[in-house]
Amino acid sequence: MCTGEFIYSTSFGVVSWLKTFSMEGGDSCLTGHLPQKEDSDPKNLKLNPLKETPKKWTFRRSVTGSGDGFRSGSDSEASTDLSSDFVRLYFGFEPICLPSEPSLNGIKIDNFKTVVKGTMERSVGGRMPVISATSNGVITVQLSNDLDIDLSIEQNVRVRSPLFTAMSSANNRCTALIHESGMLLHDGRIMNGFFPVNSFKTISHNAVIGPSGIVFSSSNSSLTYFMDTECKVTPIDSVEVDFPNMQFDFASSIFFSKCPFSKKRLERCQFWLKTATVSRMRLLKETHYQISIGPLLIVEDADGNVEITCSSQKIFCNSRTGQVEIRNANKVYMTADVNGISSMKMDKKRVHASCSGLLASEGGTVASLNAFGEFGCY
Repeated sequence: MCTGEFIYSTSFGVVSWLKTFSMEGGDSCLTGHLPQKEDSDPKNLKLNPLKETPKKWTFRRSVTGSGDGFRSGSDSEASTDLSSDFVRLYFGFEPICLPSEPSLNGIKIDNFKTVVKGTMERSVGGRMPVISATSNGVITVQLSNDLDIDLSIEQNVRVRSPLFTAMSSANNRCTALIHESGMLLHDGRIMNGFFPVNSFKTISHNAVIGPSGIVFSSSNSSLTYFMDTECKVTPIDSVEVDFPNMQFDFASSIFFSKCPFSKKRLERCQFWLKTATVSRMRLLKETHYQISIGPLLIVEDADGNVEITCSSQKIFCNSRTGQVEIRNANKVYMTADVNGISSMKMDKKRVHASCSGLLASEGGTVASLNAFGEFGCY
């Protein structure tokens, strides 16, 4: 892994900027979407070499709201007393660089309206799907109940409805889920999760799953907890932790960043449209649809349950009930429901959030934060 680090000295303090040039195991699916933010006039910035103290761990302050990964949010004296386990966690995690937040005129995540409602309402006899293509090589399948499925030439899949947006890449390097119950993102070896306040719970939770363990916290707790691979739990002051901002539709931004315009892409898209097949089946007086477009296979039943299969990735969803589930070959599992329940899993590490609190498990150890912010370990 090759990284470059710079320290900029200003009159307001010391601000660090960590930029990832490449990631271990391949390029990050979010490369090129680093948020560009500055806290002062560029004329006042002076480039100084990074100085490391051999005996103290001084965590560098990050730009507030930059959303560029899991890093420290304070350079106070308290940060020098952190445990060595947390130090290994900090340097073991690869930073996730979220796309820039859209403008005020763009789609916001607070209303969850990513699809125009109207034309594809459910009828008793079922409605034939509508298949279309765009000039940048994206095929869109419109199903009933306002459910749209987008497929790119690279076999990246995006599913969108008024209740959720899900995205999965063909190489299983990136998986994203935007839902009222949870905003989840898997990129490479790291999985970030934000579980916001909704009609079923009054507190929010943050969690990060990485190779060194699990970090989790709640809005009504002053401590953040780190559970390592040896099932040891270490409390950390929440001031020292800066979780990324995930309250926008980053799934759509990632999907369209992989769809540049080209004439070859359009020709390939037209070939897939010519070979697409739509089958309508009657099973027990119910209408089922099966759609095949290139590597994409879609099956929809009469209850609105949709199964999407492409390469080594699967998405199960229902636009009427708001349930969505994502699985891929990297042992990544994401799920969300409209009742405030959401969970994410990577290998043996798992985080589950609901109205009763948050639960994190690593192997045989289970740690939890209840609705009052009280910690428990089993």
